[in-house]
Amino acid sequence: LYVYCYRVASVVGLMSSEIFGYEKPETLEYAEALGIAMQLTNILRDIGEDARMGRVYLPQEDLRRFRVSEPQIAERRIDE
Repeated sequence: LYVYCYRVASVVGLMSSEIFGYEKPETLEYAEALGIAMQLTNILRDIGEDARMGRVYLPQEDLRRFRVSEPQIAERRIDE
């Protein structure tokens, strides 16, 4: 997951840092971390929409652990 997030989001921040110029080396660390955070947020935001299209990217182990079914996610059913 980290590699995917890095490739689709962090690289954009790293390239932008180079284009806009930066003075402090830690800027690149921040750009990478921000890209990871933004992509993870995007993935979480799309859980419901993806499930309604028949795609669930959450680990089955976690779904079992928290007793959540794929239809429950797609239907936005919430319980304890």
